[in-house]
Amino acid sequence: SRGRVALRKGDSEQLPSDRLAPNTVPGLAGVVEIVAGGTSEEPAGGHTCARLAKGDVRCWGDNAVGQVGDGSQTTRKTPVAVTLAAPAIQLSVGYRHACAILVDDTVKCWGGNEQAQLGLGDLRNRGDGPNEMGAQLPRVDLGPGAKVAAVSAGAYHTCAVLVDGRLKCWGTNAYGQLGLGTTESHGHAAGTMGTQLAAVDFGGRRRPVQVTVGQWSTCARTHDGAVACFGVNGDGQLGIGTRTSRGGAPGDMGNGTAYVDFGNGRRATSVAFGSSHVCAVLDDGTARCWGKNVYGELGLGDQVSRGGTPATSVASLPPIDVGSAQPVVALSPRVNHTCALLGDGAVRCWGMGANGNLGNESPLARGDEAGEMGGALPPTLLSGNARATYLASGPGGLFSCALVAGGVKCWGLASYGALGLGDSRDRGNVAGQMGDTLPFVSLSSSRPIATP
Repeated sequence: SRGRVALRKGDSEQLPSDRLAPNTVPGLAGVVEIVAGGTSEEPAGGHTCARLAKGDVRCWGDNAVGQVGDGSQTTRKTPVAVTLAAPAIQLSVGYRHACAILVDDTVKCWGGNEQAQLGLGDLRNRGDGPNEMGAQLPRVDLGPGAKVAAVSAGAYHTCAVLVDGRLKCWGTNAYGQLGLGTTESHGHAAGTMGTQLAAVDFGGRRRPVQVTVGQWSTCARTHDGAVACFGVNGDGQLGIGTRTSRGGAPGDMGNGTAYVDFGNGRRATSVAFGSSHVCAVLDDGTARCWGKNVYGELGLGDQVSRGGTPATSVASLPPIDVGSAQPVVALSPRVNHTCALLGDGAVRCWGMGANGNLGNESPLARGDEAGEMGGALPPTLLSGNARATYLASGPGGLFSCALVAGGVKCWGLASYGALGLGDSRDRGNVAGQMGDTLPFVSLSSSRPIATP
């Protein structure tokens, strides 16, 4: 049935419920999902998309290659409607492309396609000119009858979990980020998608229920809470105790798949990729992050990368001290910072703060020195005592967004109108910019969804 990965006898885990709009809360103006993208290659860029309750999609920000999906290359500093020819039930935004699962469980992707990240059998961008969206935008061919349960867009590759429990990835594959045991790309030419695109082999009975894509790497969470990462590994972002890339050579996958060891029998309940660091919420409500750590984005009080050597293994990491006894509900790693949503709806962010991306009305970094986490970590100031219900997911960007009572609020670097507020003025690094002063993003749902 829609929203679940096929399970075998004895399995207990299902696809995370966030696929089917669990964030619908009265007063949120119908917003049920928000996703934001960017990359460390161009951290000043980025675009954002929101899904409304009836499946409408709105996007804004950098639009150089059509990633906003309005048939132009014009930067959009306020949200515009995206026509997909059918309601969307899940979104994902990468560096300069975006994807949506539609109500028929198929996927459409638009924006930049220089590395075949759209999976359409060519290298032509979509959405940057007229007559390229809606019914004119092809569905991604993942094989006869393939139904998609979850999709994740990265820098130059994209992955989808199918309802039958398979994972398929396409786009560039120079580091093995497609998880196929080769470095052959897929999606760039005829005959490289559909049945010609093999599923990732995790060995044994493990099957993915969640996938998250970073800049040049991929992580998947399996039905039993294990996490396997593959692709580039120069910063230890695969979390396997080495800095050797995996996924591109025979023997790297299947029974040779390397899994992240969280220690003490802990399992992951969710996993999220930034650009070059990864974060996971564990089954005890604590959080761990590993990989690149230039600005303290791992939240460990230093600037030492983790996960790339036995001495910095993920199993050796302490829980991130977010300064609250509340459990961590969700994590949103970005280019150089990380935000956490806690059980009481509070948001705490750490890492680089120069452009206000921590949302605490200070430009100072947090988490890169001792004594800056825990009780010393200031909260992100959203709107009075309102609870946040959702943090934007995505592989990068120097800004963040959250759903709170009343709608969407975004803060941080505003280049290309990434905050959706009609200007390019950063928010969050100066006193008086956050809380009730921070405007809501206007997401009118008056425009109807086009039909095929």
